[in-house]
Amino acid sequence: MRSKTLSAVCILLPAVFLLSILPALAGDAPEKKAPARITFLTGDASVAAEGKEPVPAKLSMEVRTGDTVATGADSRCEVTLMDGSILRMGENGSHKIARADFKEKKASVAVFSRAGRIWAKVSKTMDKNREFSVGTDKAVCAVRGTVFNVSTDSGQTDISVFEGKVAAAPALPAAGLSSPGKVSAPSSVPGPHAVTMARWVEIVSAMQRLVVKNDGTYSRSDITEDQVREDPWVKWNRERDVAAEE
Repeated sequence: MRSKTLSAVCILLPAVFLLSILPALAGDAPEKKAPARITFLTGDASVAAEGKEPVPAKLSMEVRTGDTVATGADSRCEVTLMDGSILRMGENGSHKIARADFKEKKASVAVFSRAGRIWAKVSKTMDKNREFSVGTDKAVCAVRGTVFNVSTDSGQTDISVFEGKVAAAPALPAAGLSSPGKVSAPSSVPGPHAVTMARWVEIVSAMQRLVVKNDGTYSRSDITEDQVREDPWVKWNRERDVAAEE
């Protein structure tokens, strides 16, 4: 009886040992599915993980939270998020995916645009439990089910809305922004007059444009169809949006 027991132990121990080293032989556990992926690319672009050197961007390349996507001259890059929302980046841009968390009943996306143009087509599945924002050093836009463009440079941030509405606010804690996308109780500010950045929260509707300047003021105006037709970037994005829905 004792020899049978010893035989069983001898068989069991190698099996346990093998099971214990299989994870090491196979490498690390699979990474969590990336929240975004590059779905269109023309020209030169790169992706840099936080704290790491940039690597050349490629079609179908995964994009994760903390990654910065940069584009060169005459370049465009499209990133599609897990929920179907789309970010398109124009030439000479730098845009960080500051947050991209997707859960069954809650999602939170925040993009910080350092330079260049970024077109956002936000999935219509975004509801009250889902946050989506694009921010610059001057303003933050919080949206749901919206199509809009943000252009930023050293002088100003230009927010142009083509569908839906955007709640725009200054990128300052005084406006209730603890992080991009955290806009408190948005309410419309009457009139396209200049006000200080520390005080306003503006609702920008479809076919409207909000320009936020470095001196702490903003102005709002309507977008005409002529302006749309004359802007190759806007025209290209709208055509691509239509094609994606067909």
